[in-house]
Amino acid sequence: MLYSFSIKKPDNIQAVFQNLKELAEKYKAIFTGDESSGEVTVSGVKGSYTVEEEEIIIKINKKTLPIPNRIIEKEIRAIFQEAQL
Repeated sequence: MLYSFSIKKPDNIQAVFQNLKELAEKYKAIFTGDESSGEVTVSGVKGSYTVEEEEIIIKINKKTLPIPNRIIEKEIRAIFQEAQL
């Protein structure tokens, strides 16, 4: 694992993950998983997530480009925010 961070678990977790799957095409991402755990690949970044009681733990496992972790985290947070709308 290269980097990890957490996002507050939304109340409507099932709807958020359904929206994430729909957003995957927009972001040219591969998203596999469900409301408990899964994996995502986007723009040369591979990661995994685990949903816990109050938060979603996101782990960045591989980067093919030297992208700063804070940029990756910012983008992932923005995607989750968009999925909550």
